Amino acid sequence: MARSEGIASWSRFPLHRPELFADLHRGEAALTKAMSANAKTFRPGDTIIFEAEPHSYVYWLRTGWVARARRMPDQRSQIIAVFLPGDFFGVKTVFLARQPDAMEALSAVTVEFLHHRQVLQLTRENPDVGVRLWWQVCEDQRRLHSWVAGLGRGNAEERIGAMLLDFRLRLHRAGLKTESFRLPMTQQQIADYLGLTVVHVNRVLRRLRKAEMISLTRGRMVITDMRAVEQLARPIQDVFDRSAGPFDGESPNAEQQ
Repeated sequence: MARSEGIASWSRFPLHRPELFADLHRGEAALTKAMSANAKTFRPGDTIIFEAEPHSYVYWLRTGWVARARRMPDQRSQIIAVFLPGDFFGVKTVFLARQPDAMEALSAVTVEFLHHRQVLQLTRENPDVGVRLWWQVCEDQRRLHSWVAGLGRGNAEERIGAMLLDFRLRLHRAGLKTESFRLPMTQQQIADYLGLTVVHVNRVLRRLRKAEMISLTRGRMVITDMRAVEQLARPIQDVFDRSAGPFDGESPNAEQQ
């Protein structure tokens, strides 16, 4: 993920109120600059934030994929959200001494971070930082609302189609330039994200491949029939995702996705 200084695209922050774009841009630049002195890497499967344990940091995801997950006592798991390069996560640490969910690396991950007290001080000194964090929380909430609708009313094909479009669009906004992207999620993790069984996920992916809507080879995903997948996902998408083209606007060069 390129640093905020290279971001010049309206698509980086999809808005109905474009007058806030400059505030968001400045806020991200200030926050990532403050975080740049603190970087850490994680391996796939590592836990970044432990559920129910005290935690003090807010993170910016430079590279890799991170899942917000909740584990049940009987070992069932629900992936609540997936964070991609350019996202801030752990923002609730500013308000909560302990996190309600775990944050786990789905791939090799590099994060930058800042203590919650420093984040709060930055928001007092620079209102643009607060606007950027507010946008992150609102965008996370918007996507979560879409997933609630999908989990409640969407069928398996709609859920998988919406997931793939969401990942592809967000990776493009983070700087992805190619038609394909690496999908570092196992079928079990996809099932945990979409409220399906592994068998059902496998069956739908095979069906989409057979219909030549997607190609999945050694973890590389290509949406080969964009129109068909968009039509598949449309019933459970919100107005923002329905109106977002697959390559809307320019995007900065990216590091490893």
